[in-house]
Amino acid sequence: MKSLPTLLKIAQSQIDAIAVEIARAQSALDGLATHRAMILARAEAEVSSAGSLDFVMQAALPQYLFRNKAELAQIDRELEQGEAMLEGIRERLMVAYREKAKLESLERHHAERHRLDEQAREQAALDESALTRRG
Repeated sequence: MKSLPTLLKIAQSQIDAIAVEIARAQSALDGLATHRAMILARAEAEVSSAGSLDFVMQAALPQYLFRNKAELAQIDRELEQGEAMLEGIRERLMVAYREKAKLESLERHHAERHRLDEQAREQAALDESALTRRG
């Protein structure tokens, strides 16, 4: 069966493509998490230095914090969506691995059947040879 190795190669290439997709999605999530951490650190630094700011800057601080809070909420939503998307991709990867495992099992079964057929042919040839010598 010549198509089985081809199907296995296709299954492996699908697994590889999904793995690349997971890596890209995880990288994007890591970037969002880093951006979120930077926003939090910057806001914390602004609040801690608020006492040394002039009155205009102190008056603008609540608006700045409000914008940061809104930006953090947006990032949190994007992180949730990204995690959900990543979970879906991981599920696709598991399905692809299951499909590949089925094909590998089929290939092993086919190889075993081929081995048994070959063994039966050899035995038949030996039996025929033994009968020919007797008769």
